[in-house]
Amino acid sequence: MAYFQSGLAEREAVLAEPSTKHLLAFFEKRIAEWPYPYRHEELATVGLFDDLVHNLSPALAFSLVPFAVEIMQQALGTPRFDASASLVLVLASASDTTELPKGIEEFMSEAQELHPDRPNQWLAQLKTWYRI
Repeated sequence: MAYFQSGLAEREAVLAEPSTKHLLAFFEKRIAEWPYPYRHEELATVGLFDDLVHNLSPALAFSLVPFAVEIMQQALGTPRFDASASLVLVLASASDTTELPKGIEEFMSEAQELHPDRPNQWLAQLKTWYRI
């Protein structure tokens, strides 16, 4: 069974011309179909952005992380935050490096300051990945 059929054209645009604009268009289409980071079915669990990262080289994944951080910044304090943070995390993992991309450390500090009473599993996982 094919999951997540929305955003396929936008995914191709991200691969052809990486930018915040294309990644945001892909993100918007995908979360319109399913707003959660994972979809659990009887025999499988599928990540919302698995098909994107399976088509990326580590270098391209790394170059997309700052764009995904911009999307996550826009989603801070909204129900879209978990999905946007999961996008950053899967791209970070696909980049196959713990080198900090531009802006991510500052954003994580800002997000923690805005919501000190509400720890976020995604931010915790990003801090673990990047060894912050």
